[in-house]
Amino acid sequence: MNKVLLSLSLLLLSLPLFTQNISFESSKVLFDHPGSTNSGLGNPFIPLDYNDDGFTDFIGATFNDQFLYKGLDNSNFTQLVIHPGYDDNPLKVMDFDNDGDHDIIMEGHIKLYDKDDNYIILKPNINYDETIIEAADFNNDGLTDILIQIKIPFENDQVIIRFNQGNNQFGQPIVIHNKYDYTDISVGDIDNDGDIDIAAILEFEDIPIVILFNQNGTFTERELKHKFDISRTTIKLHDLDGDNDLDIMTSGIFDDIILLQNVNNYTNENTVIKIKQFDIIYFNISDLNNDNKIDIVTLTSSTQGFNINFIEGKGGFDFKTPVKIETFKGSDFFGYPNYNYIVNNLSLYDMDSDGKTDIIYTDGFGTPNQIKWLKNKSATVSSSEVKSSKKSFSVFPNPSHQILEIKGISETMNNSEFKIMSTCGQTHFFKRSINNKIDISDLDPGLYFITSDELKVTQRFVKI
Repeated sequence: MNKVLLSLSLLLLSLPLFTQNISFESSKVLFDHPGSTNSGLGNPFIPLDYNDDGFTDFIGATFNDQFLYKGLDNSNFTQLVIHPGYDDNPLKVMDFDNDGDHDIIMEGHIKLYDKDDNYIILKPNINYDETIIEAADFNNDGLTDILIQIKIPFENDQVIIRFNQGNNQFGQPIVIHNKYDYTDISVGDIDNDGDIDIAAILEFEDIPIVILFNQNGTFTERELKHKFDISRTTIKLHDLDGDNDLDIMTSGIFDDIILLQNVNNYTNENTVIKIKQFDIIYFNISDLNNDNKIDIVTLTSSTQGFNINFIEGKGGFDFKTPVKIETFKGSDFFGYPNYNYIVNNLSLYDMDSDGKTDIIYTDGFGTPNQIKWLKNKSATVSSSEVKSSKKSFSVFPNPSHQILEIKGISETMNNSEFKIMSTCGQTHFFKRSINNKIDISDLDPGLYFITSDELKVTQRFVKI
């Protein structure tokens, strides 16, 4: 018996141990939410560094006012009321007017950074029943346009676009789709024609997703043939399998994350791949351990309230089982904003500029409500581990503020062309390296992916 146990022990010791590459510290309170207690998920705060001082700031709102929390370090903030009487939630941070500053897209207006702690409000005639759900250059004229959703009682929603005409002026609204009720949308160049397309998930429809293919500002509808359960809250576009086209990630009504591979721009029904995740509410994506594989962070419901979980990517459409990292109290009934905004309660952002993506979430059910930080302490995968599977290049420094240096490429690739993409799959531009260096100073802060058609490898970097 003892010999058997000894043999079994030696066998177990000889086997490669399973290690979880991703881990987080216990949550830390950043600041108390200025809204009323137990207000739910209706007023998220999103991170940014609006003044480029290297410390994370936050923008958000209550039912009455909009606030800017100015970071003094990674633990202390100064509360600034920037626009009393405005209650719009923030959608995203970007350089809307191409002047190098951090502007903010809100539900009903745009905040253009002025100077110091000041923002100027740009109101493009948004009515009370209209919500800005995306901002991008849809007609390739170098100006950022806005995509708007209109909720009409007892009628189908309308998705409209207003083209930017320059000098902070917008054209008349153009209805590009009005056949369904829409929940979340994601944008990116799905068919690789240089134009930004729109993928929308539909609410309580047999058809789960409609894609609006863009040709220089004119949109053509395609309803996906895939069939899976109705009513979804999150959609993401990302090239999961490294074949230079955008695959779809979305969520089921109660359970699962659903992956759809892009084959011939979704003209045929492909296999629906499901990642098991019970009681999912919404999810976000990022590379949490710097191994060039997309990971998933989810918010799920439980008998205790809510759980935050991560699902580590193994590459392509293969993911590990979910791992719970945080639990906080909730309520059976809670408020939340437009579906395109709810995921901002679960921001993925490098809070402390250490090159690792952290989780920042809204605990909207406490006394008081709080904005909390889960610091990423993952053991990042070494460059040798990445290179063991395929030839690669590296970027330095990472994170970077202005100049990104390409390392590990041959002299024959000097002055080569590299494609830079955001986490939603939007191609920002092609950059030709000069002496293996790329100027990224005009990129908004955030997570990006850089790839080369010659190497057919993608690397991740953070712009700060």
